[in-house]
Amino acid sequence: SSPAHDAVVVTTGRNELVLIEFVPEVGERPNPQKEPVVKLDLPLRLEARVLDTAEWFEGITEPCWSWDGEWIAYCRRDSRRGASVVLLCLETGEKIVVADSSFCNFTPAFELSGRFLSFLSSRTFAPLQDEVTTDLGFPTGSDLPYLVLLRKDAENPFKRPALSPAEIRDREDADDG
Repeated sequence: SSPAHDAVVVTTGRNELVLIEFVPEVGERPNPQKEPVVKLDLPLRLEARVLDTAEWFEGITEPCWSWDGEWIAYCRRDSRRGASVVLLCLETGEKIVVADSSFCNFTPAFELSGRFLSFLSSRTFAPLQDEVTTDLGFPTGSDLPYLVLLRKDAENPFKRPALSPAEIRDREDADDG
């Protein structure tokens, strides 16, 4: 369910991503960014709209909301072997493929402040020797986490600040004492 307004997003057996929300029968729908807490005395109606579809079996999976309710991230199977991670803007309907279906990507999740999108991907292959043909095979990939920066001002959380040897010693001394 949306963290910002009365809506849920569901996947169907027809490989569709569907947004279901309560909207007022008359007037404009409230904007969760401008009016975070709105009580409506207006009659509401249920509205459903298809946001995306896929042609492959289990085509759309694992949708998740951004912290502000404006974006949805999900996995969409675009090929026999892999799934893309897609970002969808609810306001414009724009779809951005964050990771294509060259690999099997899954479990997208937004960081709470909206700086990062993380997901798991099977893209690092570990070869195993086949005992019958004595050849190398790649039966499974390793599931590793990946992180995508979503804002220009977001700093890479894995980048360490450059420190001189003296600054490193000072930090170690501060930790010890």
